[in-house]
Amino acid sequence: MRVMGTSPFALDAVLKKQSSEDIDSLATEDEESPYPYFSYPFLFREEFPQVSQEQIISLAAASRLYMHYSMAQDALIDNADAPDLTYSTVLILNWQQVQIQNLLYSLFPQGSPFWNYYDEYLTENIQAQILERERHWNQCTIYTKEEFLRIGAGKAAMSKCSPTALAVLSGAEDKLAAFAASHDAYNAAFQLKDDLDDWKEDYARGQFSYLLTCTFLEHPILYKQLDSDMPPDMQMVSKGYKLQKMVNQRIYGGAIPS
Repeated sequence: MRVMGTSPFALDAVLKKQSSEDIDSLATEDEESPYPYFSYPFLFREEFPQVSQEQIISLAAASRLYMHYSMAQDALIDNADAPDLTYSTVLILNWQQVQIQNLLYSLFPQGSPFWNYYDEYLTENIQAQILERERHWNQCTIYTKEEFLRIGAGKAAMSKCSPTALAVLSGAEDKLAAFAASHDAYNAAFQLKDDLDDWKEDYARGQFSYLLTCTFLEHPILYKQLDSDMPPDMQMVSKGYKLQKMVNQRIYGGAIPS
């Protein structure tokens, strides 16, 4: 789905059509659905059988909108100088945010405990993005495991909204600690996978991920060259970037808690 440069009204029509298709696929539990993120709340249906399918579909619609919102926001943050990122992008983001809030308020009125969790996850998300931007963009500084876990888990903290919403609707908030811990661990591990896949793009734009930072700090010659007139090129970095070995070390060596 193309978000950039699309008017809110055209986007509204696209989302309504797509929403109908998504709901049909969710209702039939189609494993071949092209929108796996939109099915996310359904993963927890068996754990919270008290929640109706209609309520889960509303959560799925909010999840779908948030995924598009998050992707557009990431593009705006990562490519702030790109010519195709116009004022309309910001307007569309605002429109999507309102639609998400409307869907959630239809399930959780003001005063619901859900909103306390929502604020907590949103705060984690914002703090993680600011921390990453301020400490690991355009500079290669010490990147501890603890800091990586905070950033890796925090950037995807809003994914905890789905099981949280179902738990609140079911009156089963006692289950949330386990779900939160599992999501934090998974999200941090997924961040490692993303860093592995995108290391060339990250390096090109000066985003020093955890894996890239470890590479430079473990190879002093490469690290010293970062501040020179001829910083390491992709080939040089690739030689020092023993990707799979490093990922295995970070995951199985205890970077991600079990």
